[in-house]
Amino acid sequence: MPRIIQAFAASLALVLVLTGLISLLPAGSDRQFDGADRLRDAAFCLADATGCRADPVPVTLPHRYRPPGGDGIHAARFSLRFDRTGAEDGVTAVFLPRFSDAVSLSVNGQRLLPAPWLTGHWRNFHHWHRPAIATVPNATLMPTGNRLDIDLAAHGFQDIALYPVYVGAAAPLDFVYELWGILRVGTARVNFSLVLLAGGAVLLFWLMHREDMLYFWLAAASFASAAVCYHWVYPNLLTDYRAWLTLWNTAAALQIWCTLCFVCALLRVPLRRLRLACLALLLAGSAALALLPLDAFQAFVALYQLGFILMALVMLTVLVAWRQATHPLNFAVLFGLYALALSLALAQWASRHFWADWAPSITSLMIPVAFILSLLWVIFFQLARSIAQYENLTAALQTTIDEKTAELQASYERLADRTRAQAIDEERQRILLDLHDGVGGQLVNMLAYLSARPERDAVLQAALEGALRDMGLMIDSIEAGDSIATQLGLLRGRLEPIFDEHHVDLVWRIWAEPHLPGAGPSQTLTLLRIVQEAITNAVRHAGAHQITISASEHSISVADDGHGFDLDQPASGRRAGIGLTSMKRRAGALGAQLDITSSGRGTRVVLSWPG
Repeated sequence: MPRIIQAFAASLALVLVLTGLISLLPAGSDRQFDGADRLRDAAFCLADATGCRADPVPVTLPHRYRPPGGDGIHAARFSLRFDRTGAEDGVTAVFLPRFSDAVSLSVNGQRLLPAPWLTGHWRNFHHWHRPAIATVPNATLMPTGNRLDIDLAAHGFQDIALYPVYVGAAAPLDFVYELWGILRVGTARVNFSLVLLAGGAVLLFWLMHREDMLYFWLAAASFASAAVCYHWVYPNLLTDYRAWLTLWNTAAALQIWCTLCFVCALLRVPLRRLRLACLALLLAGSAALALLPLDAFQAFVALYQLGFILMALVMLTVLVAWRQATHPLNFAVLFGLYALALSLALAQWASRHFWADWAPSITSLMIPVAFILSLLWVIFFQLARSIAQYENLTAALQTTIDEKTAELQASYERLADRTRAQAIDEERQRILLDLHDGVGGQLVNMLAYLSARPERDAVLQAALEGALRDMGLMIDSIEAGDSIATQLGLLRGRLEPIFDEHHVDLVWRIWAEPHLPGAGPSQTLTLLRIVQEAITNAVRHAGAHQITISASEHSISVADDGHGFDLDQPASGRRAGIGLTSMKRRAGALGAQLDITSSGRGTRVVLSWPG
């Protein structure tokens, strides 16, 4: 509740300040025009079809007369005197920038504009919203003392009012008349057209997005505003002027109520009871306007208009109290425009019912302008927000597309790697089969042939057996995959005959699966050749009786209990030196380190690589 009271007080304070500033604006209908005389002194009397009903009284323009009320038409006459201006063959114009409600002009008894309340031309009756002009040839005028009679008529609930009159050369005054027509009637027509078109566009948008009631209430407020603007364009839609005023005031109230519903939809604040109460009071007031006697009609119009002005103040209060529900810029623009429209309406209400001409009459045309600007702002803001949401959604979709594209690319790469690995595996199997059935078969046949001969060549047989073991080592490096521990086990099996032949015991200590960086068939074969060379040297050159093979995650070692050798002078001469050199070269190719220690109690070869 404190928040609502503070919002109401802030809204009321701003509206009162703006209303006071509006009252300081110049009236605009009491200015001097070049080439024309401004007439302000007149004689006023109530009149009928035959003329004044009583003696005229002097008045100063602007002058307003409020009839006592009741049905029927009330008429009055303003008589003014003017001198002829210009040459005798020229034309003089009489220009009335503002009057109320219907007008008839006579100069020296010659009627220039007929009286619509006497001729029955009711469509030309209510001309309070536009200026009037009449021309008379200078030849029919006297040099001085010409009499200008301005007859005005209005319903019992309308004021009779006349503002300063201008008499002068026809050309400049006709130009001023056109300007005033554009300012008053033209502006009203532009307002009516814009609000009607904008309302139709918003209604069409709502028909395509019916779930968003914001656009429905905005369209309804626009069409109600179009009915209000129509009052300044064609105020004679109904010949029964009281019915038309009732309809016009109801449209103004409906415009404010629909705007209240729009604000509630914008802020997502239901406030159903408040809106229903406002609607009930609105409809009850419209019914009272239609049913009350004519004597009370004008007073109740003032009360009814004050009611929907207060409803507009309630709408501003709701907008301020729940302003966090919308963008700060959107709130600032809407609050400013709605507060300006309400201030203009309050100034016109005070000027119409209490203090005549307290505010310029042109401000009444600015009320629809403020609403149209708010309407255009809402359309622009919603469009900008939709574009921003679209851009955010597009960016999010693009991010998702990029992520999915990267995932798809990774999937393609994995599939390509799998296909390539499968092709390599198939090629490995083919090579294994060729080696086993081709070269391996031939080596076995040659060994069988040598075994069958009575004269055996021990050197050739040893070479063939070594070649067969070497081929088996290559097959194991391809067939066993990336497990070094498995391939060491296969190597042990292939070297068992040598161990048996030389009576060597093998101690096997695999503490962990060795992981050689970048290991593949070629790298694994290189590692196995180093291990094989170390084992062969221990068996054939060191006279070892026990060989210990140890393996960890980052190293493999081969240790024996042989007699050792001098690292600077290998025991077996040139062949052993070549073997050690080959082992170091292969270790370097693997990016590993080869450490060899030897003494009279044995030799230890350690192959290690970084983790």
